[in-house]
Amino acid sequence: GVVWGMLALLRDGLHPDEYLKKFTEDTKVCVVTRKFNRERETLTVMLKDESECSAPSRATFSTKTAKYKRLSYSPSLHLLDEGAAIPSLITTIIAELWTSIRSLDYIPSGSLIDSVSSRLQEFLLSGVKGVVNDFNPTVPFKVFLEGAPGVGKSEFIRVFAISLEKLIQKYLDTTKRVFVVKVPLNSMTPETLKKQATVRGLSDYSIERIIEQNITNGDLPILHLEEAPEDFTTQNLLNDIIHTIAGKITSRYPQYAGHLMTIATSNHPMSPEMEKEYCGTVVMSPPGPEDRKHWAKVQIQHMSETEGEVGVETIPDTDDMRELYQWCVTVAYHVSLVGKGVGGLEVARGDGVWKEVGAGKVLMELATDENQFC
Repeated sequence: GVVWGMLALLRDGLHPDEYLKKFTEDTKVCVVTRKFNRERETLTVMLKDESECSAPSRATFSTKTAKYKRLSYSPSLHLLDEGAAIPSLITTIIAELWTSIRSLDYIPSGSLIDSVSSRLQEFLLSGVKGVVNDFNPTVPFKVFLEGAPGVGKSEFIRVFAISLEKLIQKYLDTTKRVFVVKVPLNSMTPETLKKQATVRGLSDYSIERIIEQNITNGDLPILHLEEAPEDFTTQNLLNDIIHTIAGKITSRYPQYAGHLMTIATSNHPMSPEMEKEYCGTVVMSPPGPEDRKHWAKVQIQHMSETEGEVGVETIPDTDDMRELYQWCVTVAYHVSLVGKGVGGLEVARGDGVWKEVGAGKVLMELATDENQFC
């Protein structure tokens, strides 16, 4: 009966979005998963009672109370039906991606935005085939990020993965997920990487197997090659091993060859061979002084959970965002004490002092000596 009801709605000529909505209203049952078997040409659909499902949304597909995500087609179907060109849709996705990244308290530089956007545009365009809820990229995404320690290379990969998954699910494929598989090259030699890449056991946690588990579901694994070494010869040897791993996977699953994304990071320049493969280096720079000050204020405000305004006069003179974050953690602790009404609290830092200025407002006067804190 359910199947005939679905077919009847399709014959009515409804748009897929409207069809799913009407189907749920008529049957009180919602579609929560669907899986295609391309070899057998079958479709498996999982149905749940409407009360157990979250309503579809343009921004998110889950709520705190729902047990299952209700399957909905992406808004791009409406946009493309209305005549919007695919390149225009991709431009919208990339613009919203950077907005999402900024909302996660990350400050991308202009050069980072330009370099990653151009590569991402090719990647996304290759995966959009028209008015279908399916994203199957064929052009690989590769980026090499170079920058000083603490500039935000690894953090960028984290927020990039979160934002990319959200936007792909919103516009292109509601079931697509993005995973990060981290390979710490700075703690490996070519010999140890070979062993870890193909280790087998009762619990198979080899790099190859982890990537394979994600890619066979049609998802998008990001291979994060963390901290490539300074020596060019070692860089090339490690990169050759990674090529071997990726080659084994793509040879077994050629239909998903474009799904494997690679982002390498390093404090040092990359070898000429790798530079050719990655089409150049994206040199990352730290946020400017005013951006860092605003970022620190936001972090302290969030971590201290104070309702009042937190004013930051000065911050430590460092380009390492990890050091600045740790400083914010310490500051937030003392701000939270003031916010809780701890009377007469004074925290000295070097020759500076923090003091309560007014109800719910804390003024921070900080010294430049970063080594003293009591």
